[in-house]
Amino acid sequence: MGASAFAGERAFSGTARARIHAMNDRLENGRIVHIAGISPEMAYCAIRLHRRTLDGELVGIVLKKAAKTNVTLVTAVDGDLSELVCVKEFVRPAALRLLPAGIRHLPAIRSWRAGRELLARGIASPEPLALIFGPDRSSSCLVMRRAAGEDHLRLYVQRRFPRERNVAARRAFAADCAEFLCNGWERGVFHQDMKATNLHVRESAPGEWEFELIDAAAVVFRKRLTVQEMILNLVQLNSSTPRVITRADRLRFMERVVRRRPELAGREVTREIARLSLERGGIWLQ
Repeated sequence: MGASAFAGERAFSGTARARIHAMNDRLENGRIVHIAGISPEMAYCAIRLHRRTLDGELVGIVLKKAAKTNVTLVTAVDGDLSELVCVKEFVRPAALRLLPAGIRHLPAIRSWRAGRELLARGIASPEPLALIFGPDRSSSCLVMRRAAGEDHLRLYVQRRFPRERNVAARRAFAADCAEFLCNGWERGVFHQDMKATNLHVRESAPGEWEFELIDAAAVVFRKRLTVQEMILNLVQLNSSTPRVITRADRLRFMERVVRRRPELAGREVTREIARLSLERGGIWLQ
């Protein structure tokens, strides 16, 4: 009887271990609410590596560590599969931790939905792979594919353009950036914080650039953007772009924008952009 009982226990142990492992992951690393394009094991691996990275272990890269958000880059593993992913953790204030999950985790939920919608509308953005609510109600995590861009726009232009004397290259860069912005507007995308650090960029071919929109939590979708919303985006981008982008570069950028959006033409719009840019400490060379 002892032998048969032991045999039955051993036959069940593989399934039991899997269930116990899954339960432990949920208790220690949170509950997966949404998942797409990644296994649960890889998602939980990303969360574990994210926490170890924030604790100072050399298992990933800290991209941001702040009171409200922590962002890391880690390589999640599931068996023979591995993928470099970005984990964005939303830390919730203590006052919100007793509220329902839909309110407590609203920024992460908004990021998941907006990220999926951006891709559906054909706007390049890091693909959300998993949304995980933390076990202690204090945080939630969004696991995303790594941004394809080399750097965010601010760093990229500081590195790429100070010595760039090729007028055609500078003109092409300005045009490609304007086209990306206008494409988003035409598809109803209004990013409420369109600063240079929320655009990633890479040179896909000599003289050709691709852009990617970051921070989906700040995105709202409109049937049609207002002129004031488009002006706000232009002011945000202009004010946060380094001075290595010259007067001529900025004028070419605006010329391409106006070609796509004629409602932004005219002196009144130009004066409004100039005034708001200067208020933000940016530059606008008329």
